[in-house]
Amino acid sequence: MITAIQIAAALAVFFLGMSCYEVRHFRVKKYCLSAEKQKGKPVKLLFLSDLHNCAYGQENEALLRAAVQEAPDLVLIGGDMFTAKDDAHAGRTEAFLRPLSEMYPCFYALGNHEQRRAADPEHGGEWYARFQTFLQNCGIVLLDNTSCSVDIKGNRIHLYGLTLEKAYYQAVHAPKLKTGDIAKKIGRAKPEGYSILLAHHPAYAKAYADWGADLVLSGHYHGGMVRIGRQGVISPAARLFPRWSYGRFRENNTDLIVSGGLGQHTIPLRLWNPPELLVIEINTNE
Repeated sequence: MITAIQIAAALAVFFLGMSCYEVRHFRVKKYCLSAEKQKGKPVKLLFLSDLHNCAYGQENEALLRAAVQEAPDLVLIGGDMFTAKDDAHAGRTEAFLRPLSEMYPCFYALGNHEQRRAADPEHGGEWYARFQTFLQNCGIVLLDNTSCSVDIKGNRIHLYGLTLEKAYYQAVHAPKLKTGDIAKKIGRAKPEGYSILLAHHPAYAKAYADWGADLVLSGHYHGGMVRIGRQGVISPAARLFPRWSYGRFRENNTDLIVSGGLGQHTIPLRLWNPPELLVIEINTNE
């Protein structure tokens, strides 16, 4: 007779096997948006987030091959491509970003892992200086509470990178983020053109929308680790069923897309939640 313990053990092995498979196999996820105020040709974005020094193939060759196959107009990076306490495998991320930056314009906003290093001059200052040098040598534009504008295919696109302090990532007693707080960091959203906000933490989606972004790209939650449909079960800060954990949302006139992320750290767990490379096509009026 099969006992409850045996059933539980079999299920544990099954789910462990599923998770081991998922963390090693990414997918390409595509979204199509409409931007009525744009007058040029459609623009294709590649969005990368939360790689955490993971690798797909030797030196991330499989990931690079998939990215190149999409032939994006812009590559937008939403942070946590590196991991705060894992210097040994940083070369995996660099091996992916270096050739990618040689082919496409790349823009990098910080996640909480990079921010943690930047805010810790005693233990992270040297790492962050190397990180900045790496980006500069690759020609990758760092958006650390800064912005820039690009003209592409007849469209004017404004890119903003929002860096939040550690307190905003706390599981409890995190401060409320107001639109004025965002404006103090990166200014006001420009009324003309199309504004894209790279904001690693999706929990403040309403503030991002009120600030005036046309499109917000976030990550951080890793899709909720275990996902039931679009709903993630747990956040990196151990918050159950976090809102805006995965997928596309609409707040007022703002599109928010939350990536499931490309990697994981500390606890390599994913169920019904494959790592993903995001492709976002912005269709215009032409």
